[in-house]
Amino acid sequence: MSPRPATTVRRPRLPAGRTGSDGRAATKADRRSQLLDAAAWLVTEKGVAGFTMEGLANAAGVSKALPYRHFSNANDALVELMYREVGRLGQAMVAACNGLDEGDVMIAAAIGAYFDTIADRGGLLNSLAGPGSPVPEFAGEGTRAAPAFLVELLRSGYDLTGQPATLAAWLITGLAIAGSDSWARGDGTREAIEPVTTAAIVSTIHAVIRTAHGLDYFAQDSRES
Repeated sequence: MSPRPATTVRRPRLPAGRTGSDGRAATKADRRSQLLDAAAWLVTEKGVAGFTMEGLANAAGVSKALPYRHFSNANDALVELMYREVGRLGQAMVAACNGLDEGDVMIAAAIGAYFDTIADRGGLLNSLAGPGSPVPEFAGEGTRAAPAFLVELLRSGYDLTGQPATLAAWLITGLAIAGSDSWARGDGTREAIEPVTTAAIVSTIHAVIRTAHGLDYFAQDSRES
């Protein structure tokens, strides 16, 4: 039986001086990545409300000035961390679909990767992007677009594009979050909840396809005017 999801973010050990983790000279990108690792640990320990630039410097073991060379303020750092973590989640789901070409099979693989990521970093993701988090508001309009990797998955797996794909991507997102939240609450094991979540998502996608192709529901709003 799979345990409930738990965040396993460890406090990073930043190399001293100007050295990268592999012994070479640290680049600006290296330092930014290291600071985001420290930010992830700090959010896990203190929450978004307890995140400060001074706390980030302390967590990373650097001067108070260094984080300001990479982020304008704490909100900016949190937004960058959210984008990184959500991006990694998307990358894991896409990678799980490599070599697959049948839509329902791709969805099952992607949702498996989603639950794997939630098992490892679910608490952090929830703090950054879950209900009640202010971080998406810090990010502004950029977070309101449908996840591009899901839209592409729907195109390649189901030949679904345009407005129907956008709707389906948002529905997938909501159902996946509902499933992982149910697991986190202890409503059931992962072995019980993941296949139910996958089945609900697959059923929803096929409902969108039937609606889009059969009823032409997604035609231009010009008929209503």
